[in-house]
Amino acid sequence: MLFDRLGWRGVAAFAVLALAMAGCDPGSAPPPRRDGGAGSDDGGGPSGADTDGDGILDQWEDASTLVDTDGDGTPDYQDLDSDGDGIPDSVEGNPLSSGMPVDSDSDGVPDFRDLDSDGNGIEDAAEPEGDLDTDATLDFADIDDDGDNISDVDEIGGDPAAPIDTDGDGTPDYRDPDSDGDTIGDVHESIIDTDMDGILDRHDLDSDEDGWTDAEEAGDTDLATPPVDTDGDRIPDYRDTDSDGDGLSDRRERELGTARDNADTDGDGVSDLVEIAACPEGDTTCAMDATDPTSSPRARGDFVFAEPYMMAPMPPRDTLDFATDIRVADVYFMMDTTGSMGASVASLRTSLSAFIPRVRMEIPDVWIGIGDFKDYPVGGYGSGSDFAYRNHQNVTADEATAIAGLAGYNTSGGADGAESHVPALWAMATGMGLPGTSGTPAPPACPAGHWGYPCFRAGAVPIVVLISDIYMHNGPGGANAYNDGTIGGHAPTFDETVAVLTANNIRVIGIGQGSGGIAHMNAMATATGAVDGTGAPLTSVWSGGAIGDTVLTQIRTLANTSRFDISVEYVDDPADTVDTWAAFVDHIEANEAGDPARGCEARMAEDTDGDG
Repeated sequence: MLFDRLGWRGVAAFAVLALAMAGCDPGSAPPPRRDGGAGSDDGGGPSGADTDGDGILDQWEDASTLVDTDGDGTPDYQDLDSDGDGIPDSVEGNPLSSGMPVDSDSDGVPDFRDLDSDGNGIEDAAEPEGDLDTDATLDFADIDDDGDNISDVDEIGGDPAAPIDTDGDGTPDYRDPDSDGDTIGDVHESIIDTDMDGILDRHDLDSDEDGWTDAEEAGDTDLATPPVDTDGDRIPDYRDTDSDGDGLSDRRERELGTARDNADTDGDGVSDLVEIAACPEGDTTCAMDATDPTSSPRARGDFVFAEPYMMAPMPPRDTLDFATDIRVADVYFMMDTTGSMGASVASLRTSLSAFIPRVRMEIPDVWIGIGDFKDYPVGGYGSGSDFAYRNHQNVTADEATAIAGLAGYNTSGGADGAESHVPALWAMATGMGLPGTSGTPAPPACPAGHWGYPCFRAGAVPIVVLISDIYMHNGPGGANAYNDGTIGGHAPTFDETVAVLTANNIRVIGIGQGSGGIAHMNAMATATGAVDGTGAPLTSVWSGGAIGDTVLTQIRTLANTSRFDISVEYVDDPADTVDTWAAFVDHIEANEAGDPARGCEARMAEDTDGDG
């Protein structure tokens, strides 16, 4: 009862007072034996004697030699506090048995005689009472007062008189289970220096030096819970420079405004790494992909896979959802302007202004260009001032400028029937001149990001509207072949022209003023992929009215129902030993699916190369 009320220091004081009141002489004379016999209960007496009743046998207190540790005149075997540290021997001895007294710091001096029982540099008299970590070892004897598995000696520092208090909260580290106040217990931060900055994690407010404080990365403020490990890699976030394991460092995620603890910040199903990596630096159209759930490479129709070293790709497979509608196109009118084409030229001049806004209802982003052809004025192919190809207006978004380009049309010439459709298409696609008599000079250089003679835009689908009333020189199968010697240079063949057209994804739609040239136009349209969903070539015979309406019908069909070839192109880095195709692509599959909500019908896939 008394110990509970007063503590061990109160017990010691009370015991001394009781001895004085009883008239006891704490001198050197041995006390009478408890059994009433002659002699005394000192070291020479029975081995179980405990004169002062402190639980430490007289033999351990050296009663025979009258050792007086604290020099207070009372030998230890009679002294309830042998070392005078204010803690009763009954507490410092061996409270669980009457065996050998405890020596907490194993320095050879038992605690009841040791002024610093735990050897931490702070005397027992200065140690707070109690058991801070409730481990059943009182703090004066506990080599780890706060139970954080770090010794008091390590936490106190070089000056026990002024023990370290890292967070300045008034509680020294050796008694503070969270020395730096970051809400992560020292038991977790221990003696590791994650960022190797010379500051141990338990003293470091940003252990991994990632720009996020440990408190931000702790997960909660409960010291009893382990710090959070977002990506489950057994490295807690406060020590992990990529907490969510998405391939973007936590520091980079702070700069980008993405979440360090969520691999998909905007929850759109595309990881932050993919959305950041797929956006070229400085491109404002995709800069917010990682934080905007409505914008991502997938939403723009792109495939992006991340392949971490020795790990499965992310994602392992993906489906590209696309429809056969065209969103960006450059429409280039290629008109036969020989003498018989006056009606078509006149109709285009009157209908182009209405055609442009209507075609933009089908394809939102359309530019218009104007060109024409006649023939080489030699060898009976053409006459007078004929020419193989002229470009009157590069593709432009400006409606008035496009219409003004029609002023270059002048119907005249022609001779043998067949005209220079094929060389004109070749020059247009390559951006190169045509040699020979009245050929085509090389064009001025296009602006960056544009190509071909009329400077098509990169990323736009080039659609050529070929208007004529007659068949082709150098037509399909070599029909109506030119003589290069007569021309004075090589006239591109049908196959050569188709090759450059398809290489640049140019679709050639045919509009016939009459049916005289339809057969050759069918062959050109089919060869360049200008076909409908059934594979029929997109050609029409114009029989009057606004020619722009006929053109619009064909473009609408091309934009909404065309067939697409699904294939993969890859670029291999010759500087490494990795086979790009083998390492990154297993196989591709055509997913035959429609979408009634968008009016898209399911289409049958065809294995054109027969590889299964």
